Amino acid sequence: MFYDEIELEKLFATMVSELLRAIASDNNRDAEQQEDDEVEKVAKRGTAHIKTFRALFHHKPEFETDHTTKSFVSQAESDQGRDIVSMMVMWAGELIRQAKTEFQSTTQSELLQQMRNYTHGPVDCEDDEHVFWPLIKKATFGLTGCPVLEDGVILVDMPGSHDSNSIQALTSRRALRECNYYVPTAAIIRALSDDTLNDCLEEGFRRKKVFVVLTKIDDIDTSLSGKQAELTARLADLREQRLCAKREGRTQEKAAIVEQEEELEEELRLVRADESPSTAIMERNSKVANNMIDDYKRRTGDQRPLDVFPVCSKMSEQYQRGLAARLDLTDEQTGISAVLDHLIKTTLEGRFNDVNYLYQDQLPLVLNRIELWCDKRHFARKDVLERTVEGPAAVSASQTGF
Repeated sequence: MFYDEIELEKLFATMVSELLRAIASDNNRDAEQQEDDEVEKVAKRGTAHIKTFRALFHHKPEFETDHTTKSFVSQAESDQGRDIVSMMVMWAGELIRQAKTEFQSTTQSELLQQMRNYTHGPVDCEDDEHVFWPLIKKATFGLTGCPVLEDGVILVDMPGSHDSNSIQALTSRRALRECNYYVPTAAIIRALSDDTLNDCLEEGFRRKKVFVVLTKIDDIDTSLSGKQAELTARLADLREQRLCAKREGRTQEKAAIVEQEEELEEELRLVRADESPSTAIMERNSKVANNMIDDYKRRTGDQRPLDVFPVCSKMSEQYQRGLAARLDLTDEQTGISAVLDHLIKTTLEGRFNDVNYLYQDQLPLVLNRIELWCDKRHFARKDVLERTVEGPAAVSASQTGF
């Protein structure tokens, strides 16, 4: 779904205004302002808007370079400002009429590749290629054979509440108000220090229900630990001693070395089992999740434990693409099944709450209204009601007696 003309006008007017502010700030900035956070934020927004304009309208001479883009937008300071925004809206409308609105594929990766210019940017475009992502308000995906979606779950992926595109940020805030659950996500390695994640948790507690998904749990250092390196080095040394004893015919010494090797290999096997990637992953999952649960309770005062789901992404994605020979984690350890079960439970909980609400609140209200209506009708038309009820009863009794 694309932005309509009114939304596009607001979008471009906001972007032009912010870019003009960035240009003015850049022209007037002195050495003392170089480190000012607000000035830097204005400059970043301006740079982002230039890239967006050039990605959208790269085929127009007005946006051939960063310099021509600034020159064109700077005209908006004059009486032509509204005309420039209207011109951009017209050009955007021409692009939208050229755009595809439906895509189909048998694989997710191929589908995302087809939609690259509708979901990613800014990008360097060929002369005959256009990007549409700045004009997209919403993209709806459907997956066949997905039990979670078939059970009624709707997943909404937001561009972010701090997006440089103020219209997209507003769209995100509006969409959040319609969601039943906040599901903030973060890479597990930075989850405990992620201020945006903490803000989402607090907002989720105030407005909705919330649970957390921690990604990239398999992105972990799997190099040899100090203990493994030490045992491996000792084992290599013993093998050299055994070969030397064999060459020199020292049979008893060789036998003793073989026994030491076997003991050392068993010790190394046990250490590797304790320090396997899966063990390290699960230990970190537990540590980060517990710390996050404690921090959430301290921040919000919510006595209900926060649901935290660490999920595998990097290694499993490589495995699915055939880039990894094996997956060190079991299906259960990847955490994906736990998230899916929880999502299904949320829909069941919602349906139960709806039924419970109808049974406990709405049904008694409807019955009371029926009783009131019957009472009023009874007093107003007592004879009619009595004939309506007692007449069939009398007929039924006479027929039964026959």
